[in-house]
Amino acid sequence: MEYFLFVLCGLFLLGYTAIGCFHDASNAVAVPVSARALTPRVALIVCAAFNVVGLVVGSVTLSLTSDQWLTIPHDDVGLAVLTAALLTVILWEIFTWWRRSPSSSTNALIGGVFGGLWATNQVGLGNHLHLGLTMVGDVILPLVLAPLVAFGVAWAVVIPLVRLLQHTSPRQIHRRSRYVLSLSTSLISLGHGIYFGHRSLVIGTLMWLSIGRDISTPQTTLLCALLALMMAVGTLLGSWRIGHTFTDRLVALDPFRGAVAQAVTSVLIFGTGAVARDPFSSSHLAASAVLGAGSNQRFHAVRANTAFRLVVTWVVTIPVTVVVSAIFFLALSPLL
Repeated sequence: MEYFLFVLCGLFLLGYTAIGCFHDASNAVAVPVSARALTPRVALIVCAAFNVVGLVVGSVTLSLTSDQWLTIPHDDVGLAVLTAALLTVILWEIFTWWRRSPSSSTNALIGGVFGGLWATNQVGLGNHLHLGLTMVGDVILPLVLAPLVAFGVAWAVVIPLVRLLQHTSPRQIHRRSRYVLSLSTSLISLGHGIYFGHRSLVIGTLMWLSIGRDISTPQTTLLCALLALMMAVGTLLGSWRIGHTFTDRLVALDPFRGAVAQAVTSVLIFGTGAVARDPFSSSHLAASAVLGAGSNQRFHAVRANTAFRLVVTWVVTIPVTVVVSAIFFLALSPLL
């Protein structure tokens, strides 16, 4: 049964990677496409290419054990925890896509792993709850603070830039803003590829450790190639349902404020991941920056009902995924 779980978990890992990129593509492309900085087709191709480049960069520059907050038992129980967690994330991503809501696969993964670890105690398969409590304690503060910082920085940056550019013609501002938006698509996609792709590699490594084997260089290369394929396919299929939420249903942005939001998102993705070394949600950063930049306008631009539903989705992500993953683990437990 161990190898059955390994294969099942591997399939879910590929699905998690593809659906994660499908779901998150709008973070990088929605605002630039809306501002006519890029066409939809070009935006998705650029996004897919830089996601793959980011995966390669992450595999070279980051250790496969650098996501230390993601800890599971190195046995068949840990493999079942991963399997339940990945299936939970996939279903949550599909549900939030259907609801047109940008949401966090990071938060869903944390909830899924915690739910599986909690369930191990309930069926007498070890006392692993402390791993889940440690994980949540390590990540909860940066995950809560990052969207608030993105909102605040985007809101604040608009003020001096408006004064600086007050004598510049709107045509020039829009043209320069579109250059920034085009560049931000590449940077956000690169950052997403580095950290999301690397997390998928870490999960693959944990799978091998769970069956008592170390992952070798050829296996890492093969896994990286499969994940790159999934990331490219998922991104190219791109979730425009969520993209319309960014540009139509959440807030009305001109190219200038869109450029501010995307630039802030780019900086925070690399700052949070490379400097602070904390887990983050690119969806939360992107949506919060869009809200922050869009709120700093004279006319009423933010759709409060949509913003409220978005925040509710973010708040319930971890509790819901804890419960769902625990149920899936309990269903798998007879195989252990």
